[in-house]
Amino acid sequence: MDRLAAAIRTRVDARLAAEARLASFAFSEQPAAGRSPSTALADDVPVDWRYFVLRAIGALGDPDSVRILDALRGDGLPLETLMGAIEPVAHDRLVAADRVGALASAGLVGRELESDRVTLTPLGAALLDLVADLERRAGARQR
Repeated sequence: MDRLAAAIRTRVDARLAAEARLASFAFSEQPAAGRSPSTALADDVPVDWRYFVLRAIGALGDPDSVRILDALRGDGLPLETLMGAIEPVAHDRLVAADRVGALASAGLVGRELESDRVTLTPLGAALLDLVADLERRAGARQR
């Protein structure tokens, strides 16, 4: 559980940093008045942790998502190879890209656009471990 909580924290920290960069972005060459990248979002921004926890867990809402994440263990796969590994879940490139995009939006996978490689994030790996642990415990016989 600590690993899962740390992975969610890392994901939220990355989102906060991205939002800070976006908030400090200016469309002119003039500096933004009173704002710098380091102060665009304060470190003490309130975070709705329940939202991010449920968002990550919700991304695993169907067995096909778990199949996709399982296929990505290790070094990940190019999208074309992933499609073959999870067929018929993603029977064409557009469906595969959409499924990967939904998992990426929740922070469970990353997609390197230059190499078209899809990789499992630490958050995705921690959630897979949670699923495996729950599966093991549910299948254990009561003595």
